[in-house]
Amino acid sequence: MKNICQKARAIVMVLCTTVSLFLSSCTKAEHLDNSPLAHEVPLQNHSATMSLAQLDKLMRENFVIVTDVRKLPESVKGSFCNIEKCNFVGVKFDMVNPGEAMSTDAMIPGVPNKRLRLAALNGDSAIVLYEWGGYADQTCVTAFDFRQHTSWGASLKVFGVNTLEQLRTAISDRRFTQWSPGGRR
Repeated sequence: MKNICQKARAIVMVLCTTVSLFLSSCTKAEHLDNSPLAHEVPLQNHSATMSLAQLDKLMRENFVIVTDVRKLPESVKGSFCNIEKCNFVGVKFDMVNPGEAMSTDAMIPGVPNKRLRLAALNGDSAIVLYEWGGYADQTCVTAFDFRQHTSWGASLKVFGVNTLEQLRTAISDRRFTQWSPGGRR
């Protein structure tokens, strides 16, 4: 009887911990919708390009990671489209979630040619890491600093970058080809 009570108590503790973790993750998602970033005005295509020193500083900030395009604030989606020239098949923000099919050199009718890997968000800035499909797929990154009204974009020269830490390393090692102002897709 004592063993049964101990096992039941352990199961209840595991369930409580699981529910607690689930509820805390739900709270984080709601917090993103109410963050200052959610109320920022999107950057325009004539916004200044941030310097590498500004980018290095931005990369060291604390971020919340998002891997669902539906959870990106409108200011980030709008800025991305203004800077990176979205509007594939009439869709303003044309990106699919990680793991979903995207168009490459084999065009899939009605499917965008960009796939999110991750977005790093905080109250003042955003970093969007994504795949760009074409004849040769590329891993790309676009960063936005809403405080300074600047943006930055590049194609990475390394493959397999799937985490913010890996992206930080690629950026600090200068393993990218930066896009010139006005030369973005």
